[in-house]
Amino acid sequence: GRAKELALATLRVFRALFLRPANTEEGGGSLANISEMELYDAIPLADLSSAEEELAKAVSKHRIKVGGAKHLKQIDSMTGHVLKSVGTKNLQVVEMGSGRGMTGLVVSGKISALQSERENNTKLFLIERSGSRAKADTRIRNRADGEYTKGDTLRLDRVDVKRITCDLAHVDITKAVPAVPEVERRNASTLAIAKHLCGAGTDLALKSLSHRHEGLNFTSCVFATCCHGLCNWSDYVGRDCLLELFASHLPFFGERDFAQLARWTAAAVLDDVVVDDPNKGRKLPKGKGQDGENEHSSGVFSSANANE
Repeated sequence: GRAKELALATLRVFRALFLRPANTEEGGGSLANISEMELYDAIPLADLSSAEEELAKAVSKHRIKVGGAKHLKQIDSMTGHVLKSVGTKNLQVVEMGSGRGMTGLVVSGKISALQSERENNTKLFLIERSGSRAKADTRIRNRADGEYTKGDTLRLDRVDVKRITCDLAHVDITKAVPAVPEVERRNASTLAIAKHLCGAGTDLALKSLSHRHEGLNFTSCVFATCCHGLCNWSDYVGRDCLLELFASHLPFFGERDFAQLARWTAAAVLDDVVVDDPNKGRKLPKGKGQDGENEHSSGVFSSANANE
């Protein structure tokens, strides 16, 4: 039936995109020869977390609620991707779908701790459609004098925060985030981050970032995606890409096929799914934890150049 035809086409597209030619006879060969472990290992994941113990102590000391060690590791890895792509100098951080804003708070605080005292404070913009309790901006406003010193892992005293209350579907990023002064543009970087921005939320965020002006140039974006099963065809930013990829494997590809792919993604985060691979003698990690989020937490979507 159609589902089987779509599944085979999906495997062929995946093979062409991610599997090494040496393993696929230059893109040919039987799909049955591809193991589950090969599928899992095909997409590169980079864990750039570092000094997690020191960061955990700093988060506890300053009473920052990030949701536990798993979430802190992911935030730390995201910070590593930021440092790798844009560094620390004259940085603006825009957290999309920020919720309480703790991801942006920790990322900005850790980056600020690495900056020279002569540099400008890191500017943090939090975009979220509704308010919440225990917010990052409240934590910064209520910091005590002398709470942070040179050498701390986090320097929230060097973070200037602004919250924008607006749905990502409607936010005008050129009005929400002010232009960088012309004299600072040469060395300034504006970064977009998001952690567990569910389903179409990631698509809406990417669409909003496409609208910018001369004084607002997004240098990089680092997103930890979430809940792919909630993606929808009308908001998805990669429709043209999917249509092109499936064109040589299916007579047509449309909204119903996309909805089927979205449903299949749920299998990647099922509880207690452990697959043995006799060829490699190890197991695939389980999917999600009790909070419903993927435990393979070091993997993030990172673009070193959001302008391309």
